[in-house]
Amino acid sequence: MPSQKPNRKIPARAKAKTPGSSELLLEIGTEELPYQFVAPALRALQEMAATLLKDLRLTYGSIRTVGTVAYDETSVRDVNVKTAGWIEKLHVDYLGARVEAGDPLFELYSPQLYAAQEEYLLAWRGAQPAASGASGTDLLAAARTRLEYFDITDEQIERLRQTGEPSKTMTILSPHRGVVIAKHANEGMKVDQGMQVYRIADLSRVWVMVTLYEYQLPYVEAGQAAEMTLPYIPGQPFEGQVLYVYPYLDEKTREVQVRLAFDNPAGLLKPGMFANVELHSTLAAAKTLAPRSAVIDTGRRQVAFVSLGDGRFEPRDVRMGVETGEGMVEIISGLKPGEMVVTSGQFLIDSEARVREALAKMIRGDLAGDQTATAELAGPGKLEQMPEALATTLADVLDDYFTIGDTLAGDTLEGAAAAARGLARGLEALIATDVPAAPHLWHEHQDAVATARSGALRLIDLSDLAAARLAYADVSTALRELLLATGVPAAYGREVQTLHCPMYREGQGGGIWLQPAGDVRNPYFGALMLKCFDRREALPLVGAPPTEGAKP
Repeated sequence: MPSQKPNRKIPARAKAKTPGSSELLLEIGTEELPYQFVAPALRALQEMAATLLKDLRLTYGSIRTVGTVAYDETSVRDVNVKTAGWIEKLHVDYLGARVEAGDPLFELYSPQLYAAQEEYLLAWRGAQPAASGASGTDLLAAARTRLEYFDITDEQIERLRQTGEPSKTMTILSPHRGVVIAKHANEGMKVDQGMQVYRIADLSRVWVMVTLYEYQLPYVEAGQAAEMTLPYIPGQPFEGQVLYVYPYLDEKTREVQVRLAFDNPAGLLKPGMFANVELHSTLAAAKTLAPRSAVIDTGRRQVAFVSLGDGRFEPRDVRMGVETGEGMVEIISGLKPGEMVVTSGQFLIDSEARVREALAKMIRGDLAGDQTATAELAGPGKLEQMPEALATTLADVLDDYFTIGDTLAGDTLEGAAAAARGLARGLEALIATDVPAAPHLWHEHQDAVATARSGALRLIDLSDLAAARLAYADVSTALRELLLATGVPAAYGREVQTLHCPMYREGQGGGIWLQPAGDVRNPYFGALMLKCFDRREALPLVGAPPTEGAKP
């Protein structure tokens, strides 16, 4: 085990001159990354760009999504009957009819309602000045209340008092305005107490239900303005606002529902319509923002370079927050407003930092001959012993895989198709191989096997180098998962390593590939950056089971 050296300041200083540049100063801070250093040449500085950090309102620009027009649930009302009876006549006899509050809906005959009318008339007559008894007024109030509980209005009760005769049917009036969206009544139909006869929805205001992804939630809040357009009304936007962000998400789609509200005075918005919605998002609090290109994400750490002036730069470990849709990212820690952060050419600085680190080692006497390239072990595999059939099949798979990697590193596809066919056949043979020590091994890793085989089949027909490298990246990720489970056959005779390239798929954490231990051959950039990688690890080795009769 090599000894762990502390991350300390190295008291080393070196000066160098390059053609066309002034004397450059080196101050090396830590073995991992120098604390301060100067760019190697004036031309490199000219190729770099820096941005002044400021506290700005965190915006996502415009969040565009689609939504569905729905009823405003707070404006939906049911019309029920309070007593059993029969519908003698319908005044509103079709769905979609518009009604106003107080419009007649139907004529209801009910024995209880008829008896309630008679009771009211008797109580009214008994409450006249000529009648005797102090309880007449109380009886009249009780009879009137009973009629009101049957949804009889004050105007209808006054008409009953004026006629002095009970009516066989009473007209049930609409208590709300809106559109009939449900109807459960026909003339002559018997209705029971509590039965829903109509459902009425007020469409003067509608809801629009939209879905957003998790990463967009920091930019959405109640009260936020929304703009909606409809395909069938081009050029006419509708202004609304966010009413509510639901407190749960769909576990399968990872989406969250958001409820918007829009006024609909002309009735153009109809429930069930599809609409295009745009949310202009701005968070209330000011945040420190930096261009996303200013941060190098290695997977394990996030680094930005601060310009100190005079060609001097300082690396900073930063913590990133939410990312905007305009290429900016929130900086939680590591940078502050007023600092100049490098937004392009960071890899020139990073390369210079590695050169300076090597120079510092030579100044301390750490000669190259005393240093060895080592790779950390990725961890033990799941298998303690490997059947011979599995070892043979894995060796064939690795040979074909390495052949494809070598062709890509050479910036060519010659021979890649034949190796891809062999790789696909090898993967098919792999899952058909019995593994007594882990009978469910292939079932547990069926997605990885399917991904690797799919990538191999794509590689057979690809003639574009960039597309082939994308397919190879998928195969590499899946094959690494399989080898972490099975291990590399000890009989293969070569150490297999996983290498990581931070430059490939930079926004997705980089790309990995497998290769035998030795010189680095990056299959994603070829001759352009053949040696590009930032870390490597060795995959576990697994030996063959002991032969029958062998001594333990």
